[in-house]
Amino acid sequence: MILGRNLKVIIDGVQVAGAKSCEFDISQEFITACSPTNGRVLIKIPTTYDWSISVSCLLPSSAAAKGFVNKVRQGTKCEVRFMDTSLQRYKGDVYVKSVKQSGPVGGIATYSVQFESSGELLDY
Repeated sequence: MILGRNLKVIIDGVQVAGAKSCEFDISQEFITACSPTNGRVLIKIPTTYDWSISVSCLLPSSAAAKGFVNKVRQGTKCEVRFMDTSLQRYKGDVYVKSVKQSGPVGGIATYSVQFESSGELLDY
């Protein structure tokens, strides 16, 4: 069993600090075609895939989120690595899609960052 604390998101070689949760998503698109052997049955043919990563964190300092805000403002491409303590180790280029910061009065502030892929997902 892999625990959530064993999932790691690393941006440009630096592990995201204070992570409470992270999410890795990959999906693919299909075209449909008529089966050559049975004209009434549709078959699916995979075409393209896309992937994304998001992370939710405690906000230890404003510098933590500010770096991601600047990446959005400047349109900076980053390298992301997603890994666990077992066999999953992926990397690829991403852009910061969004940064959200929030905090209840009297509570701990948090922020979340969504990364949008730009190219192939690679094993490393």
